[in-house]
Amino acid sequence: MAPNNAQIQVYDAHGTAQLLDYPSLVDAIAVAAAELERGAIPSPERMVVPLGQGGVMLSMPATAADLAIHKLVNVQPGNAALGLPTIHGAVSLCDARTGEIKAVLDGPEVTGRRTAAVSLLAIRTLLPAAPREVLLYGTGVQARHHVQALAALYPQAKVWVRSRSQQSAEAFCQACAPWHSNLAPCPQVLPHAVDVVITLTTSLETIY
Repeated sequence: MAPNNAQIQVYDAHGTAQLLDYPSLVDAIAVAAAELERGAIPSPERMVVPLGQGGVMLSMPATAADLAIHKLVNVQPGNAALGLPTIHGAVSLCDARTGEIKAVLDGPEVTGRRTAAVSLLAIRTLLPAAPREVLLYGTGVQARHHVQALAALYPQAKVWVRSRSQQSAEAFCQACAPWHSNLAPCPQVLPHAVDVVITLTTSLETIY
C-alpha cells in the first residue's frame, strides 16, 4: 500500500480569516442552514467536559455530503489572570468521502467570523432593505468581528457602539476605524430609531 503523503494545511488566525471572507461566508452559512433544516447535516449537541480548574472542553462535530468538521474549544476563565486568551481551539476539516484530514483552522477566528456571519444572514433575510444604521452593544471580540462583517457587506451603514462607559466605546471605535470608517460611540439617547440592534454581551442584566 502506498504511503499517504498528503500534508495537513494548518492556518493561524490571520490565515483562517483570509479563507473566510464575509460575503462568501454568509452565502455558505445560508446553504448550510437549509441543509441542516432538511436533516442533511448531522450535528449532535456539543459535548462538554470539565477542564482543569473551572474550565471546560467543548467537542462539536458535524458532517455534510462533501465535508466533515470537528471543532474543539477549550474555555479557561482563569487565563485572564495569566494574560492569556480565555478561549483556545481548532477546527479540523475532513474529506467526507475518505475521512482524510485536509486542514486545521484557528478555532476562535472561525467562531467569531461564523457568529458575525449568522447575524449578517439574519439582517439580509429579515430586513426589507440594506440597513442605514446599526447599534452594537458590546466592545469585545465578537463586536470587532461584527464591525468587520458590517464593513464587508454594508459599508455605508452608520454603526453606533454602546459600552459600559463612553470611554471604552470611544476606544473601541478608534481601534476599529481601519475596518469601518463610519463608527461612533452611541450617545445616551439616540434621537431616532435604528434599523438593527445587535447585542454582543454576556451581561446578566437588561441592557436594551
